[in-house]
Amino acid sequence: MLLSAPVSAWRHELPTFVQLPHPSGPYAVGRVGYDWIDQSRRDEFAQTPDAHRELMVYIWYPAKKQAAKDKPAGYLPEAKFIQEKLSPDELEGAWGPLWRRIFSGEIGAGAYENAPIAGGHEHFPLVVFSSGLGVPVTAYTTMFQEIASHGYIVAAIEPVYESAAVAFPDGRVVRSVAAANVSRRPQPGETRKQLLDRARKEDVPLLDRRSGDIRFVIDQLRSLRAGQLAGRVDFGQIGAWGHSIGGRAAARACQLDRQIKACLSADGGGLDGPVAVYPGAALPSQPFMLMSGPAPPPPTDAVLASYRISREDWQKERDAR
Repeated sequence: MLLSAPVSAWRHELPTFVQLPHPSGPYAVGRVGYDWIDQSRRDEFAQTPDAHRELMVYIWYPAKKQAAKDKPAGYLPEAKFIQEKLSPDELEGAWGPLWRRIFSGEIGAGAYENAPIAGGHEHFPLVVFSSGLGVPVTAYTTMFQEIASHGYIVAAIEPVYESAAVAFPDGRVVRSVAAANVSRRPQPGETRKQLLDRARKEDVPLLDRRSGDIRFVIDQLRSLRAGQLAGRVDFGQIGAWGHSIGGRAAARACQLDRQIKACLSADGGGLDGPVAVYPGAALPSQPFMLMSGPAPPPPTDAVLASYRISREDWQKERDAR
């Protein structure tokens, strides 16, 4: 469904343009998108049985200062395709009350589309990012731009099948599917122990899929023979970074792939801690950082009841972490 009201109908309610914070580093920032298919993995959620895992990856990188003359990158790539496929209610549900600004182009991102990479023969460290469950990578734009402006290449993987909509350059829009997501709410008749066992079981395929995406993106960047990034990535300095479930996926990728030299998890604590417990899997040998905010206040009795856990058991689980 298309939007029923023209953009001009909201102009009197919203500022005409909002600029994200300008990156503080010495480099300008370029952004480029890649539509990549991993021929080694089946797409378990596709409608066609012979489909393979397809990813939309956006990469922020250090660019030449004269990139300011180039085309500014829109905040949400391929927004027009998503707008054509989702109703206003769906757009607001996925992007919140600012969705009109996002889809009207009223938010300036601060990067430049396909800008020339910073000059010389310098090789830049690579950070591969996995987002929180269902969170589009553009939600992290300010952080990516800041990091890229200081001389890093940040490759962020859209959570296809998990977020409300992921658009590809040919106009296809892939919607979320329930089977690709996980729920931590008890199901009817489910005990607390059954909930925990199910959550651990559901995490395994999700983390394997996400960590496989991280490793595939590294391989794809190695194989680039053309474009801004070809020959400019320092593959001796690769980091895996993720938020929430993406942080646990980054940890899993570090368990599996020693070419990744460091791992950063932002709020990636799970039921078993920040690193998933896999049979036969050791803790990552690479440097590992877990970032988390202040501990939230204790849950109310009503919240504990919704998860079918006593306050005593909740405290035991918290202490065990």
